[in-house]
Amino acid sequence: MILIESKINPTYVQERLLTTLLGGIPNILLGGPLRNFVYRSLFARIGKSVNIQHCVELLGTPCIEIGDQVRLAKDVQINASGNPNNRVYLANRVKLQRGVDIRSLHNTHK
Repeated sequence: MILIESKINPTYVQERLLTTLLGGIPNILLGGPLRNFVYRSLFARIGKSVNIQHCVELLGTPCIEIGDQVRLAKDVQINASGNPNNRVYLANRVKLQRGVDIRSLHNTHK
């Protein structure tokens, strides 16, 4: 019998579990405040008065920083995965409209 050693990143599992469970809850049902509260444990930084709507896909959250008063509309995708040195930084008052897709390149933090 051959055993294949699998290296599962616990941060990735936590990120996928929480964003999947909370990501589909509409804002009208307290989804926004609930997401902000829980996502603070995932992101490198989340500022004040952040509005993350439902159905936003977020990968590599430890490498994502979000400033104050940022708004992420439905169907936004941000992917900072692939390298622990990747960084995606959204400055204060950034608004990403529906369908925006941001991906970091390999080792983007200098």
